[in-house]
Amino acid sequence: MQQFLDTKPYLVLGIGTDVGKTFFTTNYCNNFANSYAIKPIATGFVCNENYIDLNSDVALLLTSQKETVTLQNVNNICLYHHPTPISPNLVLDINFNDLLNFCQQKIQQYHHKTLLIETAGGIFSPINNQKYFLHLAEDLKIECLLITNNYLGAINHTIASIEAIKNRKLNLQKIIINNHQNNNPASTLQFINTLQNFCQNDNWKLDFIEIKKITKKLDL
Repeated sequence: MQQFLDTKPYLVLGIGTDVGKTFFTTNYCNNFANSYAIKPIATGFVCNENYIDLNSDVALLLTSQKETVTLQNVNNICLYHHPTPISPNLVLDINFNDLLNFCQQKIQQYHHKTLLIETAGGIFSPINNQKYFLHLAEDLKIECLLITNNYLGAINHTIASIEAIKNRKLNLQKIIINNHQNNNPASTLQFINTLQNFCQNDNWKLDFIEIKKITKKLDL
């Protein structure tokens, strides 16, 4: 399978929570050795000196990169974490400049790889009480990947996210459709065609990639 992302950093955004950001990122890292992923902010992640949740997004990212799940390795890819599954601004005191510097350092460190910077929640999920993840995309000035899912209501959520990204003149490289748990009566083809129609009406051309099912290999 040919690697479909270039050797550069990407910000992995989602239209919401649990749409498949980690599913995509871990599968990509499993398939392509010349890739690396970090998740700077993670809530719902139990991690301390005595215990690390091996089923967490951060642990899955480390495992996909053939790294041992240790506290040191966790800290290498995750700057802020909290055990409560809740919006980061409600439980974490996040310094946005520290977050930005952390991401920029990783971009320099892994300049020779495809670096996937996975966000938490949706594009408007608050990082703190002043910033949300679209602000991070603006300040990092790197290409974005938008993860969506073919569920009832996803067309609305996806178009709203696309419009917000477009209005901020961000570089949206690809839309990844996580379709391994499709409970929408609309087919994936109908889903893609609808999104393409709206994007074309706005003279916005996008690449769509579908992840069909959970396997060790991306089923594209």
